[in-house]
Amino acid sequence: MVRFSSWMGRLNSYLHGKIADQRRDFLHKVSTEIIRENQAIVIEDLRVKNMLKNHCLAKAISEVSWSAVQIDAGV
Repeated sequence: MVRFSSWMGRLNSYLHGKIADQRRDFLHKVSTEIIRENQAIVIEDLRVKNMLKNHCLAKAISEVSWSAVQIDAGV
């Protein structure tokens, strides 16, 4: 018999992984589209880690995945 808590734990980790994959896929598609449409792209080197120390902006910055966009672009 499978315990309810272990089943919920597996479901929770599955859903978190699925959401992370969807976000990563979306960022990859958007960045690829931007690169194909433009001849030159300039990316500002932001210190996202330091910006996350601001408690008022931390959640919004994390949800937008600024650091993931920089990594995808190869900065």
